Amino acid sequence: MKGVPDGIPYYKEPFHEFSRIPYEEGKDLIIDGYFQSEKYFKRSVVLDLYRITDELRKKIWNICGNILEKGETVSIHVRRGDYLKLPHALPFCGKSYYKNAIQYIGEDKIFIICSDDIDWCKKNFIGKRYYFIENTTPLLDLYIQSLCTHNIISNSSFSWWGAWLNENSNKIVIAPQMWFGISVKLGVSDLLPVSWVRLPNNYTLGRYCFALYKVVEDYLLNILRLIWKRKKNM
Repeated sequence: MKGVPDGIPYYKEPFHEFSRIPYEEGKDLIIDGYFQSEKYFKRSVVLDLYRITDELRKKIWNICGNILEKGETVSIHVRRGDYLKLPHALPFCGKSYYKNAIQYIGEDKIFIICSDDIDWCKKNFIGKRYYFIENTTPLLDLYIQSLCTHNIISNSSFSWWGAWLNENSNKIVIAPQMWFGISVKLGVSDLLPVSWVRLPNNYTLGRYCFALYKVVEDYLLNILRLIWKRKKNM
């Protein structure tokens, strides 16, 4: 890596389950990975580091302060975008997952929706209790989620952090059981805090068939790349 002196030990996170980092006090260590398990850090320290500034809080209140003050609020994060093309690796949480999550948490709540596909959300979340966050920034969306009473997240580190930064001691966080798709074999037992509720986000038949197609496509493309590489080196 450019700019890094030679001889510094390098540690790459082997999977999404907690693995102790071989750090020795006073010695440099390069670490690489997501480290998306709360076992890696002290909650009080991280909350203090990422506490909302007065300026940011003012912006949020200008956007949705009147909604946040209405009563019990629930953030819903819907991640579509690139996930629609990668069902084998990152399965999209569909309508049934969100419907079950809303029923679990209580349909009488106020739902604040953040998404990279608000148009889809407007077609699928219908009613006076749904509010859509638009024309903001990822940072604002992240903290809006953290200020809600409860959270319904997608299989995304973005909404994971939005829910984790929520300081409500009585919060309910609902997360999808299936974080990765059929082509990704990673341990995720430490990825979600034990207090979070896991609900199924199973493939529909159509999405499962598409995921299988993508697995086969990737396999064949890798073979073609190997053949091309060998021919090039001959």
